[in-house]
Amino acid sequence: MSNTNILKAGALLFTGLSVCVLQMVWIPASEAVTFNIRNNAKSQISIRVGAGGKNVSTVEFTVPVTELGNGTPLTSSTPIEIRLAIRGTAGNPVTGILSADSFTHPLTNSNGNTLPFSDISWVASNGNIPPGAFNNDTKQILATFQSPDRISDILTFSYANTLGTAAGTYNGSVVYTWSAP
Repeated sequence: MSNTNILKAGALLFTGLSVCVLQMVWIPASEAVTFNIRNNAKSQISIRVGAGGKNVSTVEFTVPVTELGNGTPLTSSTPIEIRLAIRGTAGNPVTGILSADSFTHPLTNSNGNTLPFSDISWVASNGNIPPGAFNNDTKQILATFQSPDRISDILTFSYANTLGTAAGTYNGSVVYTWSAP
Protein backbone atom coordinates (compact mmCIF):
# COMPACT_ATOMS: atom_id res chain seq x y z
CA MET A 1 0.00 0.00 0.00
CA SER A 2 1.44 3.37 -0.90
CA ASN A 3 1.69 6.29 1.53
CA THR A 4 -1.04 8.08 -0.41
CA ASN A 5 -3.49 5.23 0.19
CA ILE A 6 -2.62 5.13 3.88
CA LEU A 7 -3.26 8.84 4.23
CA LYS A 8 -6.58 8.58 2.39
CA ALA A 9 -7.70 5.72 4.63
CA GLY A 10 -6.71 7.76 7.69
CA ALA A 11 -8.59 10.81 6.43
CA LEU A 12 -11.71 8.72 5.87
CA LEU A 13 -11.40 7.20 9.31
CA PHE A 14 -11.06 10.59 10.98
CA THR A 15 -14.02 11.94 9.01
CA GLY A 16 -16.11 8.99 10.18
CA LEU A 17 -15.07 9.56 13.80
CA SER A 18 -15.96 13.24 13.52
CA VAL A 19 -19.45 12.32 12.34
CA CYS A 20 -19.84 9.89 15.22
CA VAL A 21 -18.75 12.49 17.73
CA LEU A 22 -21.28 14.97 16.34
CA GLN A 23 -24.01 12.37 16.59
CA MET A 24 -23.09 11.62 20.21
CA VAL A 25 -24.09 15.19 21.15
CA TRP A 26 -27.75 14.28 20.49
CA ILE A 27 -27.76 11.11 22.61
CA PRO A 28 -29.47 11.53 26.03
CA ALA A 29 -27.11 11.49 29.03
CA SER A 30 -28.53 8.17 30.29
CA GLU A 31 -27.33 6.27 27.22
CA ALA A 32 -23.73 5.45 26.38
CA VAL A 33 -21.85 4.51 23.25
CA THR A 34 -18.60 2.57 23.34
CA PHE A 35 -16.23 2.57 20.40
CA ASN A 36 -13.48 -0.01 20.02
CA ILE A 37 -11.08 0.53 17.16
CA ARG A 38 -8.50 -2.21 16.73
CA ASN A 39 -6.03 -3.21 14.16
CA ASN A 40 -5.77 -6.94 14.73
CA ALA A 41 -4.55 -7.72 11.26
CA LYS A 42 -2.78 -11.06 11.26
CA SER A 43 -0.14 -12.32 8.89
CA GLN A 44 -1.78 -14.30 6.11
CA ILE A 45 -0.82 -16.10 2.94
CA SER A 46 -2.93 -17.81 0.30
CA ILE A 47 -2.21 -19.76 -2.87
CA ARG A 48 -4.25 -21.00 -5.79
CA VAL A 49 -2.73 -23.09 -8.56
CA GLY A 50 -4.82 -23.78 -11.65
CA ALA A 51 -8.48 -24.50 -11.02
CA GLY A 52 -7.92 -24.55 -7.25
CA GLY A 53 -9.76 -26.48 -4.57
CA LYS A 54 -9.65 -30.26 -4.90
CA ASN A 55 -9.24 -29.96 -8.66
CA VAL A 56 -5.82 -30.84 -10.04
CA SER A 57 -4.97 -28.97 -13.23
CA THR A 58 -3.38 -31.02 -16.00
CA VAL A 59 -0.68 -30.05 -18.47
CA GLU A 60 -0.36 -32.35 -21.49
CA PHE A 61 2.24 -32.81 -24.21
CA THR A 62 1.65 -35.00 -27.25
CA VAL A 63 4.87 -36.17 -28.84
CA PRO A 64 4.47 -37.58 -32.37
CA VAL A 65 6.50 -40.76 -32.81
CA THR A 66 8.36 -39.21 -35.74
CA GLU A 67 9.52 -36.32 -33.54
CA LEU A 68 10.38 -38.28 -30.38
CA GLY A 69 13.68 -37.08 -28.90
CA ASN A 70 14.57 -34.80 -31.82
CA GLY A 71 15.28 -31.82 -29.53
CA THR A 72 12.36 -29.73 -30.75
CA PRO A 73 10.62 -28.43 -27.61
CA LEU A 74 6.87 -28.95 -27.37
CA THR A 75 4.69 -26.33 -25.68
CA SER A 76 1.56 -27.28 -23.79
CA SER A 77 -1.67 -25.69 -24.89
CA THR A 78 -2.86 -25.58 -21.27
CA PRO A 79 -1.44 -22.64 -19.31
CA ILE A 80 -1.77 -22.73 -15.52
CA GLU A 81 -2.54 -19.66 -13.42
CA ILE A 82 -0.86 -19.21 -10.05
CA ARG A 83 -2.25 -16.68 -7.58
CA LEU A 84 -0.44 -15.77 -4.39
CA ALA A 85 -1.27 -13.31 -1.64
CA ILE A 86 0.79 -12.35 1.39
CA ARG A 87 0.13 -9.93 4.22
CA GLY A 88 2.16 -9.21 7.33
CA THR A 89 1.17 -7.35 10.44
CA ALA A 90 1.68 -3.57 10.56
CA GLY A 91 5.37 -2.74 10.76
CA ASN A 92 6.39 -6.39 10.44
CA PRO A 93 6.72 -7.41 6.76
CA VAL A 94 6.76 -11.10 5.89
CA THR A 95 8.68 -12.82 3.09
CA GLY A 96 6.83 -15.56 1.22
CA ILE A 97 8.64 -18.38 -0.56
CA LEU A 98 7.12 -20.18 -3.54
CA SER A 99 8.66 -23.62 -4.01
CA ALA A 100 7.96 -26.74 -6.05
CA ASP A 101 8.33 -30.46 -5.38
CA SER A 102 9.04 -32.18 -8.70
CA PHE A 103 10.70 -35.21 -7.08
CA THR A 104 8.03 -36.98 -5.02
CA HIS A 105 5.63 -37.83 -7.91
CA PRO A 106 7.87 -38.42 -10.98
CA LEU A 107 6.71 -38.69 -14.59
CA THR A 108 6.12 -42.44 -15.01
CA ASN A 109 4.31 -44.58 -17.57
CA SER A 110 2.35 -47.81 -16.97
CA ASN A 111 5.51 -49.91 -17.59
CA GLY A 112 7.49 -48.05 -14.90
CA ASN A 113 9.59 -46.00 -17.33
CA THR A 114 10.29 -42.45 -16.16
CA LEU A 115 11.08 -39.04 -17.62
CA PRO A 116 12.90 -36.42 -15.55
CA PHE A 117 10.87 -33.37 -14.57
CA SER A 118 13.99 -31.36 -15.39
CA ASP A 119 12.88 -31.69 -19.04
CA ILE A 120 9.87 -29.49 -18.20
CA SER A 121 10.35 -25.71 -18.19
CA TRP A 122 8.03 -22.71 -17.98
CA VAL A 123 7.68 -19.06 -18.83
CA ALA A 124 5.34 -16.65 -17.06
CA SER A 125 3.10 -14.25 -18.96
CA ASN A 126 3.49 -11.37 -16.47
CA GLY A 127 7.06 -12.14 -15.45
CA ASN A 128 6.24 -12.10 -11.73
CA ILE A 129 7.44 -15.67 -11.43
CA PRO A 130 10.82 -16.03 -13.12
CA PRO A 131 11.13 -18.52 -16.01
CA GLY A 132 12.87 -21.77 -15.22
CA ALA A 133 12.85 -25.56 -15.30
CA PHE A 134 12.08 -28.10 -12.61
CA ASN A 135 15.16 -29.60 -10.99
CA ASN A 136 13.79 -32.90 -9.60
CA ASP A 137 14.07 -31.57 -6.04
CA THR A 138 11.56 -31.59 -3.18
CA LYS A 139 11.99 -27.88 -2.35
CA GLN A 140 13.03 -25.95 -5.44
CA ILE A 141 12.64 -22.24 -4.71
CA LEU A 142 10.89 -20.53 -7.62
CA ALA A 143 10.40 -17.01 -6.23
CA THR A 144 10.16 -14.89 -3.08
CA PHE A 145 7.82 -11.98 -2.44
CA GLN A 146 7.66 -9.38 0.34
CA SER A 147 4.37 -8.48 2.04
CA PRO A 148 1.98 -6.98 1.32
CA ASP A 149 1.58 -8.29 -2.19
CA ARG A 150 -0.79 -10.07 -4.56
CA ILE A 151 0.85 -12.00 -7.35
CA SER A 152 -0.92 -13.48 -10.33
CA ASP A 153 0.87 -15.11 -13.23
CA ILE A 154 0.08 -17.59 -15.96
CA LEU A 155 2.70 -20.26 -16.58
CA THR A 156 3.12 -21.92 -19.96
CA PHE A 157 5.06 -25.18 -19.88
CA SER A 158 7.38 -26.77 -22.44
CA TYR A 159 8.83 -30.27 -22.75
CA ALA A 160 12.47 -30.31 -23.95
CA ASN A 161 11.97 -33.50 -26.04
CA THR A 162 15.66 -34.38 -26.00
CA LEU A 163 15.33 -38.01 -24.88
CA GLY A 164 14.34 -41.06 -26.86
CA THR A 165 11.88 -42.66 -24.45
CA ALA A 166 9.63 -45.67 -24.36
CA ALA A 167 6.15 -45.16 -25.76
CA GLY A 168 3.32 -44.48 -23.38
CA THR A 169 1.56 -41.86 -21.36
CA TYR A 170 3.68 -40.44 -18.57
CA ASN A 171 1.90 -39.02 -15.53
CA GLY A 172 3.41 -37.14 -12.63
CA SER A 173 2.65 -34.26 -10.30
CA VAL A 174 4.37 -31.13 -9.16
CA VAL A 175 3.29 -29.80 -5.78
CA TYR A 176 3.66 -26.06 -5.21
CA THR A 177 4.16 -24.74 -1.68
CA TRP A 178 3.71 -21.11 -0.60
CA SER A 179 5.20 -20.49 2.82
CA ALA A 180 6.13 -17.60 5.08
CA PRO A 181 8.56 -18.89 7.71
